[in-house]
Amino acid sequence: MTDVLIRVMALPKLAQRTLAIALAVIMVVLMLLLFFAGFQALSDLRTGIDDNRYNLARFERMLAQKPVDDGQTAAQPDDTTSSFLTGDSIAVIQAGLQTRVNADASAQNVVVASVGNTPVLVIDGVQYAGVRANIQGNLPSINNTLFQLETSLPPLIIREATIRATNAVQVDGSPQPVELAAEIVVYGAVNPKGMQSGPESAGP
Repeated sequence: MTDVLIRVMALPKLAQRTLAIALAVIMVVLMLLLFFAGFQALSDLRTGIDDNRYNLARFERMLAQKPVDDGQTAAQPDDTTSSFLTGDSIAVIQAGLQTRVNADASAQNVVVASVGNTPVLVIDGVQYAGVRANIQGNLPSINNTLFQLETSLPPLIIREATIRATNAVQVDGSPQPVELAAEIVVYGAVNPKGMQSGPESAGP
């Protein structure tokens, strides 16, 4: 290092001045690069947070629009095959519901930890068969799974949902997908014309 300084000091004044200007330019460029890199990192972090907030708000709105309250009058389903769950018995219908939950979750890369039957509900003379499922996945995948369950035919109702985040917060604050674990209770109206045997409720 000393030899370098000696050689620099031995250079002509013009060369020393040119070298000093070049070093100053390099320092300014490096500072600008660091500034823009930090600004871009903060921008990406903010974008990730905004996206997660948007998806979570959309997810909560969807849940708030669909619950069925025992104290309220449930909407009577249309008298069409596509509006009702059909099967020879409640047990058969609930088995079909379990298959449907597994299929919709698998299509969104959501893990179904467990799924079981729930007691049959009767609201305004209409029977509702249901299942309880524990599912795990990131926020968009869980959101899409619930959306698919409620919008595909025959239509289903997510009557209960308990959701919690499972991934730890990063110490450095870097954005990451929100991982969720959800327990949902899904019901669908049973077509009375499709029942060939008396109603039965399979245990969970």
